[in-house]
Amino acid sequence: MLNCIYPRAIWQLSAASRPTSNHAMYRLKLLGGAVLLDASGSVAGRSGQGYQLALLALLVSAGEKGVRRDRLVAYLWPESESAAARHRLSDTLYDLRRTLGEEAVIASGETLRASPCSIQVDVREFEEAVRGGDPAAAVRLYEGPFLDGFHLDSQDFESWLHVERRRLAGLYGGSLETLARGAEGAGHPAQAAEWWQRLLAEDPYRSPVVLSLLKSLVAAGDPAAAIRHADAHTRLLRGELDVDPPPELSALVRRIRGAGIPDDARSVAVLPFVNVGGDPDTEYFSDGVTYDIINRLAKIADLKVISGTSSARFKGTERPVRTIAAELGASTIIEGEVQQVAGRVRINVQLIDARTDEHLWADQYDRELGDVFAIQSDVARHVADGLRATLTAAEQERIGREPTEEIEAYTLYLRGRSHWVRRGAGLHTALDYFRRALEVDPEYALAHAGAADCHALFGWFGELPPKESFPKAKAAALQALEINPELAEARATLGFVRAFHDWNPGAAELELRRAIELEPGYAPAHYFLSPVLLVTDRRDEAIERSRLALELDPLSPFVNAHLGWMLIGAARPKEAIIQLERALELDPDLAMAHWLMGWARVYESGPEAGIPHLDSAVQRSGRTPWFLAHLGFAYGVAGRPESADVLEELEAQTATRYVRPLAHVLVHIGRGETPQALDWLERAYAERDPWLAALKIDPAFDRLRSESRFVDLMDQVGLW
Repeated sequence: MLNCIYPRAIWQLSAASRPTSNHAMYRLKLLGGAVLLDASGSVAGRSGQGYQLALLALLVSAGEKGVRRDRLVAYLWPESESAAARHRLSDTLYDLRRTLGEEAVIASGETLRASPCSIQVDVREFEEAVRGGDPAAAVRLYEGPFLDGFHLDSQDFESWLHVERRRLAGLYGGSLETLARGAEGAGHPAQAAEWWQRLLAEDPYRSPVVLSLLKSLVAAGDPAAAIRHADAHTRLLRGELDVDPPPELSALVRRIRGAGIPDDARSVAVLPFVNVGGDPDTEYFSDGVTYDIINRLAKIADLKVISGTSSARFKGTERPVRTIAAELGASTIIEGEVQQVAGRVRINVQLIDARTDEHLWADQYDRELGDVFAIQSDVARHVADGLRATLTAAEQERIGREPTEEIEAYTLYLRGRSHWVRRGAGLHTALDYFRRALEVDPEYALAHAGAADCHALFGWFGELPPKESFPKAKAAALQALEINPELAEARATLGFVRAFHDWNPGAAELELRRAIELEPGYAPAHYFLSPVLLVTDRRDEAIERSRLALELDPLSPFVNAHLGWMLIGAARPKEAIIQLERALELDPDLAMAHWLMGWARVYESGPEAGIPHLDSAVQRSGRTPWFLAHLGFAYGVAGRPESADVLEELEAQTATRYVRPLAHVLVHIGRGETPQALDWLERAYAERDPWLAALKIDPAFDRLRSESRFVDLMDQVGLW
């Protein structure tokens, strides 16, 4: 840690009042332009010129870890011969030190660092405000884009500048979002609308921000302004990008313009249908009917449909409908009963207004088992009619489509899904059922999509080598889409593979946005899209997308934890901790939530603060290598000898299970063993570990970011 003689408040004193020294204090302003000011407030000589400013910007952005001379040369003089370029670097350093003082730039071998004692930097203060949870101060300090208007004739420098500019703009956007959501939570929608408008001014194409702005304006009693903003945004998207606004935005506009129905009146939750007779062997069927009705309703953009994961928490409960609806964030509830008798299916269903207990619609069905799809479609249409939702022709067609003509294949698929939701060992059983369904009907697109989901999760969780599992997931998803190009589940899984195996975020985003267009209520498509947005430097949009997934699945411990992960990646660990506390309230044994909680506390307060939760994740997961590796990282950073024990255990586990090379990387980073960490990281690259797509947002890898081998690898993954 570099300690300064002068406190930050020195810059609040007049020039005459500042302490004197053998060198002057300087202020470097990089937000909104590029200028170096001396103690009198005047531009500081040659140090305010191009290469000197560029060098200072690189050094102050790197902070305490500094930048190696070879990287600086590559950024600033890529076309020059090595010796000539290093000579130019020496000349530039000489000019800086002659003006700013010898201690302005500190050399440690081949690494150079900017001294915070000599140079006060607005970017550093801005980032400290963000990390310190002071978004108002961060917004005040951000006077414009990083190095706005600055140009250097170096493609490498310009590429770095582009990434850094987007990163800082993302932090600024996150601060504005925090202020907006804080105003919403405090009951000040008009103030929230002002913050949303400032965020929108940074990028008028951000539809999620427009969506939040519209909600705030409606809450503030100004629906006319909401409509004006929506119309302007629609004209912008169609005129500049030739695209329509996202379905959820269009649906909100229709609701605002609707016939006096409150904004949440079209939110609906389907409670698990009761299995009449209670035979546990047919429980999968009643659950499957519930799941399929939810899926059909989720295809209607004019409805907000709560995910079955959250609704399932109320299975078998006797709580009042009003209480359940309040917890789920829904205004209407669907209840039902299912009974299979001698090749027939009997279904009773009713739609209830949770605010008044009024029955809006009810019906009874007694048909051949093969008519179950027609029943599900009929229920979806009646619910839409009962809530006065608008159905497009495409939505009508989608909710009426029969997925298979083979009822045996359908029942096998439902059994597979019932195991899939349990994850863990249930994934292998689920895959077996999906394969059996495909033996009965090879053209069953949903069964192909189910198989794709299993293979993708095997690769993501490190159950199997990613080079083995992800290609299978991709092939199954593509097969499903060949049969039914409008199957949202397959589109979403393909998008997941594009992001985390192909390392192609652009293609991933296209697939995931198409999945959301096809089925706006499909929560996985939203939370798959969130990390794609995060690694492409759209932090506020990523978090907004994760919050949308949470609106659809509010009681899912996983989705709550997922938002915590996004907040960690956006450098907002304090908010992440609050969010992860919610996930652990819902499921105290969720290993993923303990892992992320430990990670957030390591990031926020140091390794000792995170070790208890990381240890809990290890214990609750059966000592999963991934969680064990993070515990080993924390031990290493804390200087504890247990990190060596973790390395030994990981090595021992390779005899009985697949252990991803990235697990070894993490422990070696924590122990400060950089060469070994980089060796294992290259092995992880060779195996196409999906987590490499997230290196950019994982703070564990900050210790490697100045290493040329790490930079080269990031370049190969396409993250630099």
